[in-house]
Amino acid sequence: MASRRAVAQSERLRRVREEFWPDGDAWTGAAPIDDGWFKAPRTLPLVLALIRDKRLTPKSDPTSVYLELLSRQFGDGVVEIQNQAEHAYAAGYATQRGANRTWEEHMRLLESLGFIKIKAVGANPFKYVLIVHPATAIHELDEKGLIPKEWMAVYQDRRIVTKELSYEERQAARGRSKIQSIAAG
Repeated sequence: MASRRAVAQSERLRRVREEFWPDGDAWTGAAPIDDGWFKAPRTLPLVLALIRDKRLTPKSDPTSVYLELLSRQFGDGVVEIQNQAEHAYAAGYATQRGANRTWEEHMRLLESLGFIKIKAVGANPFKYVLIVHPATAIHELDEKGLIPKEWMAVYQDRRIVTKELSYEERQAARGRSKIQSIAAG
């Protein structure tokens, strides 16, 4: 349930939209008209900026691959890769020769940064992809000293404003959710 503040903010912005764009076709994500959306953290623009930061990825920009993977998961954090060429094309790699190689390189780069984990099955080297929670990937990169201090300060501020849990808060919440009552068994 939304807070009174969130409801008031939403109502105010709805009035602004009706005042300034009465015939506008706003992209709201509201069902049933706008089904087909995926959930993403409000810190996503910062996460994408970090992934493309030249200190982490000096020769590549794998953000389109990451965004394409995010759009393919349905709330379970796993993407099944059935057609590599389709994923490469959706990520913006149009030519056959370069598409597969570049897409594969970017997948491996995202894995090395800790944003995804890849599971090969048989002849498919990318059968399943686990999308690692950004807080976990960022925490691990920070532990290695790879996160720019200025970026981290902005990220932490935005995370607090949007009420995203920190890595530590997520770990504590995950631990609590795994605890079951003895009486329940």
